[in-house]
Amino acid sequence: MAAEGDVDLDLEAEENCTGKPTEKPRKHDSGAADLEKVTDYAEEKEISSSNLET
Repeated sequence: MAAEGDVDLDLEAEENCTGKPTEKPRKHDSGAADLEKVTDYAEEKEISSSNLET
């Protein structure tokens, strides 16, 4: 029986207190894909500009 002002504890949260962070679901790193696109664009631009110089 809880008295007024008592706080209910989340037992599930206490069970996860093992010192290890909970594993997050792994997601595709879209930042790496964006970086690859930018790098490819820069390389193509560099190649096309060097072709104009010769």
